[in-house]
Amino acid sequence: MQNPNLSVQQRLNLAMQLLHAGQFEQALSHFLILKKLGLTDFRLSRAIGSAYERLLKDNDAKHYFAESLALNPKQPDLHFALANIALRAGEFSNAIKQYKQCLAFDNQNIRVWLKLGQTYLQTEQLDLAAQAFTRCEAIQPGDVDARLGQSRVLQKRKLFEQAEKILTDLAKQQPQNTKILSELAWLEKLVGNYTRAVTLFQKRLNIDANNPECYEDLALANLDVGNTNDALDILKVGIQKAPEHRNLNKLLSSLKFEMNEEDHLAHYRQKPVEEMTNELLADYISGLIKNDQTELAETLVDRLNSFSTKRHVAEQMQLALWEKSKKYEPIVGYFQNLHRQNIHISAPQNERLIKAYLATGNYQLANQLIDRMLQDSPNDQFLWALKSTTLRLLNNPEYESLCDYQSMVFSQQILLPSNHQSLEQFNHQLRETLVKIHTSRRNPLEQSLRNGTQTTGNLFSRQLPIIQELKSALKNTIDAMLTGLPKNTSHPFYKHAGKDFDFSANWSVRLTNQGFHISHVHPKGWLSSAYYVQLPDSISDDDKKGWLHFGKPGIDLPMQLNAQKWVKPEVGKLVLFPSYFWHGTEPFTDSKERMSVAFDLLPTKQ
Repeated sequence: MQNPNLSVQQRLNLAMQLLHAGQFEQALSHFLILKKLGLTDFRLSRAIGSAYERLLKDNDAKHYFAESLALNPKQPDLHFALANIALRAGEFSNAIKQYKQCLAFDNQNIRVWLKLGQTYLQTEQLDLAAQAFTRCEAIQPGDVDARLGQSRVLQKRKLFEQAEKILTDLAKQQPQNTKILSELAWLEKLVGNYTRAVTLFQKRLNIDANNPECYEDLALANLDVGNTNDALDILKVGIQKAPEHRNLNKLLSSLKFEMNEEDHLAHYRQKPVEEMTNELLADYISGLIKNDQTELAETLVDRLNSFSTKRHVAEQMQLALWEKSKKYEPIVGYFQNLHRQNIHISAPQNERLIKAYLATGNYQLANQLIDRMLQDSPNDQFLWALKSTTLRLLNNPEYESLCDYQSMVFSQQILLPSNHQSLEQFNHQLRETLVKIHTSRRNPLEQSLRNGTQTTGNLFSRQLPIIQELKSALKNTIDAMLTGLPKNTSHPFYKHAGKDFDFSANWSVRLTNQGFHISHVHPKGWLSSAYYVQLPDSISDDDKKGWLHFGKPGIDLPMQLNAQKWVKPEVGKLVLFPSYFWHGTEPFTDSKERMSVAFDLLPTKQ
């Protein structure tokens, strides 16, 4: 309980002591009392911002840092803090602006130049990134982080040999430097040298056995070469070392699910829920909900409500439970209450609100919120999917131009690689290779497929001749398919017409008897795809079993919106479509598998 008799100076001293002791909430409560008492000082606003930042409340931190700068502009470290906040929010242009403000005070600050270079790299501004890293090396010759940055620029430019030379030279100079080993291992993964990557990640782990990220990276590398059991063992050892590491626990549960283990969430129950971190609690309860164990999830949420430090998790999990049980009215009410209190709502939570608006028939409110979010995230394909659904529900003619299935779903037989005699022979060899890569026993936990398996990692990174021949054939076919695509700068798909493209995510799917894809979109793509390697005999013109469909939303709505276009799969056919199109497949009944390769394309920066 706070002492109301403290003087201003005593309260300020106490607040600063609490802040330095890491008791951020207690410190913040005293700072805010001082603020209410009318104390106006840039140092107080700065301290309040620092407390909020430590509590991971970036929007509040940003407000008070900006207030402090208004009172005293000569605080370059606050510009640096604001840049980092912008970076976490994905506001790259603002981050760059703030880093430049720092450099206006101190043009020799290598830490700021390094962060600026890394931000340029994230935004594909490769020349500026290279210049920033070069500036770092001029300030501090041989700086490892700057050299690593230059290597990443070269990798982005696909100059892999030059990038590898930088890293191997660094590794010779500092053979025990785990950061260098990690970069070299990731480069080997990027070019498809998975066995070499495993060796490097293992060497890194041997040096830094207490770092949970070492276990995560080594487990993923083992999955790339099909060593599933080794990956499981590595994750279990990693969790013994770092039982509260979120990614290790999530990866272990996903992998156990794919390997069809009976209780893929058992490792979360090593501690009572009261002692679990909020992140692990959220992941565990989310896993229960996805696994249809809603009664246990509801019991845990009720228990969490009795602990003040767990109530935020309980609120978020209650939203997930309402969504699972299709109770959308209380979701809308929850967020409306936050709006009344002027509490910031994150982008993922706004997406949840949009889905609740649509499910309860509040189409105009959904449309308004979607438009606001698209201003900040104009390339978010899931937002465009929600936009298309909303326009269709509103009978808005704009829907037809956004989802012109006749003009925007492309299909063509793949251009056969020159060293293969027939498409049948090519696909037979491709199938034999893909079967060996499909090592899991069950569909991934977070993906759209049901009754089937999906390959791990990026398929096209595997340096197997038939895979690289497929990639090359697909590139040639896509170039031909997209020739003459009309340009329209205001359209989410046509605005990228005429640009070159890169393969981003790519994988293979094997569907078995009664297998299908639920209707979904690809949030991080531009163009998505399906290439058919093998099909069951039951796929025919008589019905649409196993067919690909478009236009059926994968979210709950007050009325049923049916598919508006169907595509019959054919061996050797490539189908392309905008990533925001709702798409799925119909189940089929057959002992023969349905095998395909899928990928997303992204336009290159120009």
